[in-house]
Amino acid sequence: MYLINQENYKKIEALIHPSCMSLQLKTVVTNQNPGVIFANKEQATSAVVYHQGEGGFFFVGKPNQEFFNHVINNINSIHFHGKLKYFEFSFDSIEWQSVIESLNTMNTCEQFIYFSDHKTPLDEVILNDIQIIPISKDTLNYSNCEFVTEPILEWWNSLDDYFNENLGFVALDNNKIVGRCLLDGKTDTHMGIGIAVEESYRKKNIATALAIKMVNAIHQNNYSVYWECTDDNYGSQALTNKTNLVKKQAYRLYWKSL
Repeated sequence: MYLINQENYKKIEALIHPSCMSLQLKTVVTNQNPGVIFANKEQATSAVVYHQGEGGFFFVGKPNQEFFNHVINNINSIHFHGKLKYFEFSFDSIEWQSVIESLNTMNTCEQFIYFSDHKTPLDEVILNDIQIIPISKDTLNYSNCEFVTEPILEWWNSLDDYFNENLGFVALDNNKIVGRCLLDGKTDTHMGIGIAVEESYRKKNIATALAIKMVNAIHQNNYSVYWECTDDNYGSQALTNKTNLVKKQAYRLYWKSL
């Protein structure tokens, strides 16, 4: 396998199948996400892209059983952020699924991709005791700020890179951060959303309030929304209904214990 230098990531972008809608994959090859890319050879025809925030791998290019086997057998030498407990991966096209022989031994689910088709402003949700404010460097002054900074550093190269985007929201309870809605990355046309709420604050409409704020802000920036969730994440699917998002694609996600 060949480790691809960041200045050559554009060459890997050319391998991605035109049907692939994955924003996470594209944020690595455009150097937004601090992931890594390995190819099957110097003049790559197949590659595996590791997305640090997702903790998952994307196989792109020409389906290749030998390359796939080599990656699995050497996965912990590829992963630069500690030993993996499981290997999670997907493909840039369904063509891989007819080539890779061991898929029937893997755990699998469907991953849904949603877009916003129109940009009509959504009515915002007013919360009685929770304040929703934009993310900025001042966010670092609030209690529980690591609830925001830790995922940013998993998905972006630096805090400054993220703050320069000037997009995102947090939910505050008495100056403590209890919820977040972050920009997961962007393409020329779409911006991705990532939402989380502290467990003791769930089922209080905070995620809905954050999501609507973020969707409206993305549309005001003349982008469309990109949203992903698994087929069993019913809470996330409910939020897509509340924010008028439309399912555009479903692809297979696989994983196995190591």
